[in-house]
Amino acid sequence: MIQHKSLFDGRWAKMTLMEQMANIGSEIDRVRSWKRKGDSAQSDRAFDRAIELLDMSKMSAQGAALKELCRLKENVCYHYLNYDETEWNRLCKYFDFFAIAWRMKSHRPNDV
Repeated sequence: MIQHKSLFDGRWAKMTLMEQMANIGSEIDRVRSWKRKGDSAQSDRAFDRAIELLDMSKMSAQGAALKELCRLKENVCYHYLNYDETEWNRLCKYFDFFAIAWRMKSHRPNDV
C-alpha cells in the first residue's frame, strides 16, 4: 500500500536529494519515537513510510547516488530488524545532518 500518494505525482523527484534525505530522516526518527513508547504497530508504519521514501529516491537516482541509497536501505532494514537503541540513534544522527543542511540552505537569504 502506498502511503505517500501525493509524492508519487512527481513532487518527490523534484526535491533535492538533501531534502529527500531530511524527509526520510523524519520517518526514521518517528520509528525511534514509537519504539520508545512501546508502540510496535506505529513503529512498523513509520518504518514502512521510510522505506517507501527511500525507494522513491532510488527511482530517480543514478550512479553513485543509487548505489549509496541501496546501501542505506540495506542498513536501515538491518538495524530495524536487529533494533538497538544506540545504533538507531546513530542512524537518526546521520539523517539529522541532512535536515540541518537543508534548513540552513532553504532559510538562507537570496543572493542579491
